[in-house]
Parts: sequence; structure tokens; C-alpha cells
Amino acid sequence: MATLAGIDLLGKFRAGCDSQGNVGKRFLDFIQEYFNVNQKEADIIYELRNSLLHSFGLHSRKYKFILLESKYKKFIETITIKSAPGMLAKINVWKLYKKFIKAISKYYNALKKHKLLRENFNDMYTYYGISRHGPLKKIQKFFM
Repeated sequence: MATLAGIDLLGKFRAGCDSQGNVGKRFLDFIQEYFNVNQKEADIIYELRNSLLHSFGLHSRKYKFILLESKYKKFIETITIKSAPGMLAKINVWKLYKKFIKAISKYYNALKKHKLLRENFNDMYTYYGISRHGPLKKIQKFFM
């Protein structure tokens, strides 16, 4: 869940906006640019994100998910389920994490090169890049 939330956050930074109607587009745009996956794999990752972060389960309308951890298994494998509608999607969370770490590096390198990406990042950083902790009075002063 943390990796998928991290992709969400980086999608906001990349896009420079946090409007509610663009969540899926930001997420998919980030994955397609920095994860080196095809459209189907990107869609499956987004479906997994929605099932875990909204329903706290391992199913969506399109997929039943199995999470596994292995250096040797495929990143994503889909299988038709004969007894139920939809597909079974096996997601290798070890490879998802590795792809996420590589994506962070690719995004960082792109930030250094592209002014618009830096501007977008800076627009979102104030709201999402810093978490204030401490006594309520001190935190309120920061925002006032």
C-alpha cells in the first residue's frame, strides 16, 4: 500500500496538480513514463491500487489479485478464471518495489533536466512534501 501511495504522490508532483478528477490519469501517466511497463500492466497496477487503498481487499471488478514476492517470478501474470468473471492477476510485489525505486531515480534525473517538472514539483511540495509534527499551537502558527 505504501508503494502504491508513493506512486500517487509522485504522480501529483509530476503533474503539478491534485484535483480529484485526475487521480487515475496522474497515476497512470507516472507509471507509463517511469516504470517501463506496457498499458495493460499499468492498468493492472492502478486496479490493484484502487482495490487496496479504497476497499482494503484484493479484488476489483476486473481482477482478483494474488500478491507474491520473488526475484524469479514474472512482474505481472494474468490468468482467465473459468468459474468467475474477470481475470486473476498475480503481482510480484518484490518487482513492483524494485520498479518503484528505479522510477524514483528516473523521476529525480528528469527533475534536474526539465524546468516544467521542477515547477510542478514545487507547486505540490508545499502541500505534500512536508509533514508538520509537534504542539498544535506551533503547527497553527506555521499555517497562519
